Amino acid sequence: MNINHYKNNVEYGEAFKKKEKMLARKRNVKNRIKYLKKYFSDFKNKKFLEVGSHEGLFLKELQLLGSDILGIEPSERAANYAASEGVKTIKASFEEAFANIKEKFDAIFLFHVLEHMEDAEDCLKKIKSLLKQNGFIFIEIPNIKSYRSKKYGNDWEYIYDEHLHYFSLQSLSKLLYDMDLKIYFRDFDDANMSVKQSLDRLVPFKFFKNQKIKHIRSYQINIQIRESGRFLNILFLPIRTLLRFFVKFLKRGDFILVVASMKK
Repeated sequence: MNINHYKNNVEYGEAFKKKEKMLARKRNVKNRIKYLKKYFSDFKNKKFLEVGSHEGLFLKELQLLGSDILGIEPSERAANYAASEGVKTIKASFEEAFANIKEKFDAIFLFHVLEHMEDAEDCLKKIKSLLKQNGFIFIEIPNIKSYRSKKYGNDWEYIYDEHLHYFSLQSLSKLLYDMDLKIYFRDFDDANMSVKQSLDRLVPFKFFKNQKIKHIRSYQINIQIRESGRFLNILFLPIRTLLRFFVKFLKRGDFILVVASMKK
């Protein structure tokens, strides 16, 4: 990982200035908190660490629920924004911050972070050492064996230079199993996909030659629909809900979420 890329990249550290990105991230936070409740009935006094905590939106929500939180974020701009919102954040990469972390956590979160780490296995071992005996590691990653990854190949939107590794459920599961961790699996994707984004996960033909461009256009159209009024939202909701059901039923999502815990 070229850590200076994350520390000095203006675009990476200023997503909080872009309304559509912040809206999407806030929706993701709600979905993740909802899923987290399957593992924690009470968030009070729980200790949570997020590696790659960005603007701190996820940790802020956990903090409001009574949790003791800590974020690690290499982007100074993103970390400063999180700190301004009252989210305790270490401005560093995980590799830089690890030696100074002395506490243990009930859960550690890596949302689209592991694929950016130069030595993913070594980082996972260090993360495991920060876990309480009954704690969990939540890892969300792009699935290199997903339907759209195979359909688009190198034009898939998650193929780019910042991703140093690509994982499938099988490869990540083996890595965690070899570290003596037990895993749970959930096929995961954005619950707010547009109609086009859902259809692209279901049909065999490509909507655009370059899937990265398609993703951006579909994303922008989806935002416009949300902001255009209640009527359009109501009109599209049944269609989107039905398409999302088939995406999940057929396991056509782009992402996977793996939850790991100590073997007993």
